[in-house]
Amino acid sequence: MLFSYYNPILQMGLEKFAAAAAGAGADGVLATDLTPEEAGDYRRILQSHGLDTVFLAAPTSDDERLEKIAAASSGFLYLISRTGVTGAKDSLPDELPALLRRVHRFTDLPVAVGFGISLPGHVSVLGGLADAAVIGSALVSEIEKASTPGAVVGALRDRVHSFKAAARHGLSRREALP
Repeated sequence: MLFSYYNPILQMGLEKFAAAAAGAGADGVLATDLTPEEAGDYRRILQSHGLDTVFLAAPTSDDERLEKIAAASSGFLYLISRTGVTGAKDSLPDELPALLRRVHRFTDLPVAVGFGISLPGHVSVLGGLADAAVIGSALVSEIEKASTPGAVVGALRDRVHSFKAAARHGLSRREALP
């Protein structure tokens, strides 16, 4: 899954970008600053190359907005867990379970939660609520802390393994839910 701002995609050319992304093995694209209302050509061209289009839903999105975002998304829907900026946080928002239930009223797509998902415990909790966790800032933090390229590889491997173990724990909890 490629994450980008829309401007570099537009500057490259939608058709050229879609062909290159599909040729490189991408499954889909999230242009983080592109709204469904302005994405007609983008969606059509990416889908013609077999690429999913993912859009962001926010805690501030009303039901009408969630319905538009869900209709424009394919592959999965990316749910921002909190208002504000991304980055490591100590806890998940208390209102996240209710927000996930509301989002699921508008889509059968998998829902990935991001923004502030930085600890294995977050992923474990989300395993009982969401379909995926986006942990980009947590990985960027490991890269920033590492002193050598070799240290980066080891730190990322260890961090990803801890998140995978937490996800498995969360999934086992989900299966036990009524």
